[in-house]
Amino acid sequence: MNYAVNAALFASITILPVIVERILKQNHKKKLIELKSEKNDYYHEIVFINMKNFDCRLHLIKRYECGDFCSAVHYKRFKNFMLSAKKSISICMYMMTFEEIAELLIRAHIRGIKVRVLMDLIMSETKESKYTFLKKAGIPIKCGAKMEMMHHKFCLLDEEDSNLGKIMFGSLNLTNQAFSRNFDMTVYSNNSNIISRFSDEFEDLWSYL
Repeated sequence: MNYAVNAALFASITILPVIVERILKQNHKKKLIELKSEKNDYYHEIVFINMKNFDCRLHLIKRYECGDFCSAVHYKRFKNFMLSAKKSISICMYMMTFEEIAELLIRAHIRGIKVRVLMDLIMSETKESKYTFLKKAGIPIKCGAKMEMMHHKFCLLDEEDSNLGKIMFGSLNLTNQAFSRNFDMTVYSNNSNIISRFSDEFEDLWSYL
């Protein structure tokens, strides 16, 4: 009897830790594989607009691409991003004067895509602003009070769909100047954590305004 008890104790002391360690290692390895797989599903692209494209303003107007850093290339990237929306576009922008971008939003609205726009009130009242243009097309737009500057620059696409969700954010306003003569940056990504945080912020602002 004592022999059996001693054998069991010996086994629990020597073998059990080995088994537990092996299980923990397997679980850790499995978790790393899952995290790696999850990470590989995400992408991000950082775009800098700077002196490399300061001579490309005319290229932006004529849609002539002179190289990788051309203003026309930067705009094409943004346009393709916008055209990829399937269900919704939620855009929060301090300044929007680029007419073709406003037209993209209107065409998306006509196709049945849910489009919502948050803008700064002061900037929406400028002559170049596309606020009235979008409003007349039936696109829901909200602005803050005059003392509340809406200085965000981000755009969410299909944020409620974990497979389709995308985001663009940075310092870039949607103006001709921003794509051709400013020092600006923007990030494109489909990272669900980033999308979720920005989506929460957009909904909070939409409810607040």
